Amino acid sequence: MKIKIFLFPSSVGLWAVKHYSPWLAELLDSLGLELQVEHWHGTLDSLPAKPEPVIIRASPLQKCSDKELIQRCKELGHLIFYGPIVLGHDEEQRESITIKWLQENEFVPEP
Repeated sequence: MKIKIFLFPSSVGLWAVKHYSPWLAELLDSLGLELQVEHWHGTLDSLPAKPEPVIIRASPLQKCSDKELIQRCKELGHLIFYGPIVLGHDEEQRESITIKWLQENEFVPEP
């Protein structure tokens, strides 16, 4: 199954996820999920709207605060990460939060 991942800026590719967030790339791969790369433009308005839940990679170049981005992604039902963390959560929770989000959005079955 494919899952969309939105990256910013446009020069960032799947290599960045695999290099800077190997935990996420490895987790999704182990669950049989294939990443489909899309891009957002660093603004809250450029985030994809409901009903499609997606994964968003934050960026130090984004044109909004992390707090604003976390809130908007929560409203839209998106998972947001940067490097080793799922934003808004402790690093130790990253895999459990990600798996829960994947289950809630029917990307993987619940146990």
